[in-house]
Amino acid sequence: MLPVDKRSQVLANLLVLNNGCHSEDPETRTAAISLLVRGKVFVVENIGGKLIYGPSRFVGYNGNTILAHGNNEGKYGGETNNALSRLYGPEIVDSELTANYYDFLTVNGLERNQGLQTDLKFFCIRESLLRKPNCYFFSPTHLAGKKRPAWNSFFENRIAAIGWESVDYTHRDFQYVTEELKRQNPDNLNAAIEAFGFMFKIQPGDIVVTNNASHGIFGIGVALSGYKFSEGIHHCDGDENSDEYYSHYIDVAWLTNSYVKKTNIANRNESLWEPFGAMSYKATVPNYLLQILFPYLNENPQLMENELPTIVLDCSINTIYYGPPGTGKTFKLNQLRKDHFTDQNAAKTLEEHLRERVAKYPFWQILAAVLGSTDKPVSVPELTENPLVLAKRNPENTTTLGSILWRVLPQYSDDSSTKVSEKYRSGIPLFNKKEKSRWTLGEGVREELETILAPDLIQLAKNPVLTQAETSGEVRRYKFITFHQKYGYEDFMEGIKPVLRNEESEEQGGDLQFELKKGIFYNSCMEALKLAGYQSFEECKKDTPENRELKFKAASENPKQCFALFIDEINRANISAVFGELITLLEDDKRIGAKQEMWLTLPGSGKLFGVPSNLYLIGTMNTADRSIALVDIALRRRFEFKGLYPEYPENSWWGPMLKSINQKIHDERKGADFFIGHAFFIDKEEAEKTGIFNHKIIPLLLEYFQNNLDKVQSILKGSGIETKDLTIENNYQIVAK
Repeated sequence: MLPVDKRSQVLANLLVLNNGCHSEDPETRTAAISLLVRGKVFVVENIGGKLIYGPSRFVGYNGNTILAHGNNEGKYGGETNNALSRLYGPEIVDSELTANYYDFLTVNGLERNQGLQTDLKFFCIRESLLRKPNCYFFSPTHLAGKKRPAWNSFFENRIAAIGWESVDYTHRDFQYVTEELKRQNPDNLNAAIEAFGFMFKIQPGDIVVTNNASHGIFGIGVALSGYKFSEGIHHCDGDENSDEYYSHYIDVAWLTNSYVKKTNIANRNESLWEPFGAMSYKATVPNYLLQILFPYLNENPQLMENELPTIVLDCSINTIYYGPPGTGKTFKLNQLRKDHFTDQNAAKTLEEHLRERVAKYPFWQILAAVLGSTDKPVSVPELTENPLVLAKRNPENTTTLGSILWRVLPQYSDDSSTKVSEKYRSGIPLFNKKEKSRWTLGEGVREELETILAPDLIQLAKNPVLTQAETSGEVRRYKFITFHQKYGYEDFMEGIKPVLRNEESEEQGGDLQFELKKGIFYNSCMEALKLAGYQSFEECKKDTPENRELKFKAASENPKQCFALFIDEINRANISAVFGELITLLEDDKRIGAKQEMWLTLPGSGKLFGVPSNLYLIGTMNTADRSIALVDIALRRRFEFKGLYPEYPENSWWGPMLKSINQKIHDERKGADFFIGHAFFIDKEEAEKTGIFNHKIIPLLLEYFQNNLDKVQSILKGSGIETKDLTIENNYQIVAK
């Protein structure tokens, strides 16, 4: 039996195991339950809004069954874990998922073996566990009498597809698609717009159903992708040699392949799917679909009502984690940003991808690459419509794109076509202006272009429309900053900064210029604003208060529409100076979209500003570095404080020892803010103990007790840590043996 290499195989195995736990066959049921209540590493998936668990050593083998596993097949956990890590990334230890696993067992009437109380690890795509899936119904074909072979094509190719013209809309927005559909399908426009609207909304994790008009269901699955295009991927008559095919599709993990008649579906009183059209939609997954996926729900309807817990963000919108050194504060931030504010394998728009690719290149290189990709002279208006030029444009710059190009092109042009003062001309004559103000590369430049520009940029200019795979990756909905003593309002919000000659500046000046630059907090607020559906603060303010409230309420409740600013060591800066007038806007009821929302005009730029309701502000504070009592009282009132203090696992080599050290610190009249954290020992072997104490713990204790050697030695000795004698050989320093 081979390890899994597709997520669809894992989902199928989870279904087999969980249904096996409720099998009518006692032997199958006992074997399945034994698997589910044992194990140390689990896979967890969201199937129809239910968190479903399965041990990695079972679900990690393709096509595994209860019988095959019982016959000693597929039991090597290391092999399955390696395969699953390629699909899900490394396994994680997570207290929330552990608690949900035990709840999952309880809901299903099961109990974990008492002898297996150990830290559990999980393979999962964390963001997929957070959202409640929608449900989409597909017709496999528009051809009469061909639904069964068309469904077979869906199932075998692991897709669901729709028809219409074979035009790739992968990197187009829905407005563009709508205009194209109006031109292509004037007689069937509403159906086309509705179907493509659904295709553009589908997200990984949504439930997908293939129905036979109003008569029954061919299969149920889980969407594994958003919209994709591949010409001829689905032959809607089942004949691979025919010209009847669909090209617009999504990837699907099909979980069932047994036809279910409408008359055999439970909960007949529940509204079923719409019988007509290429696609239909429900905002929630109907119970009758869950009963098809999990037949035992027919006999146990109470399980339908027990929604399994979903993973939620365990902090408020303004939170500071505080505690002594080594208690996992920064680790907590990293965990939050990875689990809640990072989307793995997320499809980026063409604009987002190009913006990342061209960010490192100056404007003159972008223009040289674009002009090098064509033999024809190009006007400035035409250049402003080029995808690379648009991607390079800074959205915060109020200067028109045409004005920027008219500044850059002459600076890098040859003497024969433009007249620019030598003070402002670059030393590289690249461009030549032709009649009617159309631009080309200068004489001989095209032949030398590969020595001037990066090969990646030249290739990008020739083919800016990339494949879906190229535009998929990690999407980060957060920013990260560490405060320090010199950090101020100008860095955080906005301030005047000196810059060298700026290509985007409207005025031509010397090499040194000054500009008003936005800080990390302003930019974070802008990102949150965009996730809520607004492109600027001005656009947001012009909307009605009712619309703002609805949009931000929806964004705040959708994990994928929330943004975070993480601030490490928040108390190391002068909080009052950094936040300034913004401190008032941080309150929940003063944010944009709240009942008492507040707006202000920024003193530097004079622009309108507010703090979006879907922006999380999460910080850390080292209490040994500076007492919590010294933090600005205004900040304390607006933040929720969560303490992180040392943990003492009894089954570890260091837990009892660390507890003893911290007890001694407390006995010396130092508070819990000066305890030693468990992070110094996590994942360390006992053989490393001497190095940990000599290089980390002892220096920290000496700092706590102002180099009082007697007190530090007393603490160590009282905790069973032997030290060398204070002699000249060790320079009278405390050294652990």
